[in-house]
Amino acid sequence: MVIGAEPYQSRVLAPLPIINDQIELSNPDQTRIARARQLTEFGLRDQAALELQSLAVLDPKKSSDRAKLSSSTLLHLIRELSASGLYLTSFTLIDPILQRSDESLYHRPIVELIYPTDQFTTISSQGEKNGLDPLFVLSLMKQESGFEGQILSRVGAEGLMQLMPYTGREVYGKVFGSPSAVERRDFLQPELNVTLGTAYLKQLSERYNGNGAMMLAAYNAGPARMDSWKKSGIAERGFLEFVEQIPFSETRGYVARIFRNYVYYKALRENVLVQIPDDRSSERKHPFWNR
Repeated sequence: MVIGAEPYQSRVLAPLPIINDQIELSNPDQTRIARARQLTEFGLRDQAALELQSLAVLDPKKSSDRAKLSSSTLLHLIRELSASGLYLTSFTLIDPILQRSDESLYHRPIVELIYPTDQFTTISSQGEKNGLDPLFVLSLMKQESGFEGQILSRVGAEGLMQLMPYTGREVYGKVFGSPSAVERRDFLQPELNVTLGTAYLKQLSERYNGNGAMMLAAYNAGPARMDSWKKSGIAERGFLEFVEQIPFSETRGYVARIFRNYVYYKALRENVLVQIPDDRSSERKHPFWNR
């Protein structure tokens, strides 16, 4: 399993390349982009989304449609989608570019499209309030919702940090004193969702002594399951061994992907190279494996 970052820092932090804006879209499609820009400027995000999604998705049954577009065209669409807050759709267009293994694409402006920092002001405030690294929270949010605040999962999780309603109400009661005062639709409010999500992460941090990998496993699979895994002894091993031994494949991938997100966010925001936790090191603290 590839969990860490390949040698990436020299590329991520490289000078900005010139991105060619010459694209081969038809005139009607160009008109759609212009219309979406105007709608976004007027605050009509949903209408802008319809314009861009119909253009970006093309025919979902024909993935080869995207393969026919140049990297410049795809990048143009990705930037338009990101500017409108349609990150999840933009991420689906990024994959075809990366699969081309074009070395010229691995530069900061491209990586920043993959790792946006939406809601970072709120995340920073609530993260610091709860003793959390804001970039850890940001990395989780990217995986949970792709920064789309109105998203609902198939199992009922809601909002930016994908809170389950019962978890949201429980945490709301601890933070604000009255769980009955909150309604389910309230969890879709970005600021409240982040407030409750970071408060819940604080609870998990206290429960698992700040061990980021265990916190994430509990966030995804539930604290009861994480506690049972801990009792089984897998938490006595090193970071990589722990992740590999998580019984649920979804949770294994979840922890690994958020670690990857964190590596890139630390490089982009703080110029810090995060190493995979090494049990042989004399350093006993690591954001993902605090022993």
